Amino acid sequence: MKLLKVRKYLALFIISIFVCAVILAVINLRQSKTTDPVSNPANPVSEEVGAKTTPDDDDSFKEEGLPAHTGRYDNYVYYFSLVIPRGLIGYSAPEPAPAHGVAILLSKKPDTWIYAGAHYNATFLESLDAALDQHLEWIKDKGTDIEVMKRERTFLNKLRAMRLAVRYKNKKTGRIRIEDEVIAFRPGGTANADIIYNITLYTTDDRYNDDITTFEHILKGWKLKRIPRL
Repeated sequence: MKLLKVRKYLALFIISIFVCAVILAVINLRQSKTTDPVSNPANPVSEEVGAKTTPDDDDSFKEEGLPAHTGRYDNYVYYFSLVIPRGLIGYSAPEPAPAHGVAILLSKKPDTWIYAGAHYNATFLESLDAALDQHLEWIKDKGTDIEVMKRERTFLNKLRAMRLAVRYKNKKTGRIRIEDEVIAFRPGGTANADIIYNITLYTTDDRYNDDITTFEHILKGWKLKRIPRL
């Protein structure tokens, strides 16, 4: 009888250790994904394109020393492509940095550009609305007098998407800036996580009407690539 009780308690002890080990493994996996700066850059533009010209001017675009792209841009890491309009140049992060996407410079002084990129949903965002709310929080960190100009459902190629346009005053420079973003989720990436695609126009209030034409043109030419099955 005593032997049976000992075996019973021993079995319960082993099971409890196994359950704790599983829970700790899941927690560690989620933390590693959440804090991975490559999978989930805090700000895709600054992570992908590089440092700004000065710490006090985050409206500037620094393209010196970055790989340049013209014509068709193909991304074989996140499986999308787009066409850079004639006369414009796109810039990406140099190797060995991952190829998240490309930033297309539209003008200098004021600096305006379009960023088209992607990353895995490492923070487990559950909806497009949650992704837009996250983008708004990034804007609140650097801006005041925030005005949501547009928030609506749309499509990015074949994917359901949402669009957010925001006008704000930059805290550091005092300039009025506008960010117009289209964001979409794609399930079933090679990392067994959703891919988040985002195309964002970074411009000024007085250039918005001119730059929006180029932005719409790039959105129309953005295409999905087939994800290879391993």
